[in-house]
Amino acid sequence: MSAVLEVNIHAQTDLDVDVGRDFSETPGGRYRRHGPFSGEEFREKILVPKLRTAIAKRVHLVVRIDTVKRSYQSSFLDEAFGGLIRQRLFSSAEVDRTVQIICTVPRFEKYRQLANRYIREAVPEPK
Repeated sequence: MSAVLEVNIHAQTDLDVDVGRDFSETPGGRYRRHGPFSGEEFREKILVPKLRTAIAKRVHLVVRIDTVKRSYQSSFLDEAFGGLIRQRLFSSAEVDRTVQIICTVPRFEKYRQLANRYIREAVPEPK
């Protein structure tokens, strides 16, 4: 089975986020000022609360990204996922240990890899 089609079977105790179901089938740009359904909004309204709960419960947060209508702007992914670390909301270790980004639709694999890269490369902004 190809890496693109593999799906992590997660414990029933893991938390999940489905971008298309829980946020929008048409994600937008980086910031709220750029229009509706921004990466900033997704991070603040969906990812942060779910990630805090997952960390407290010591479970994974599984984020399914292949349920949107078209694709993602890289700025959305960078702000949503890299912003967790840049904004000093979580440590890179917490995000790396807790967040699992998944997709089963091959054309979304590049976005999964990009989101994971933004997590790996994010550096906390100076206070």
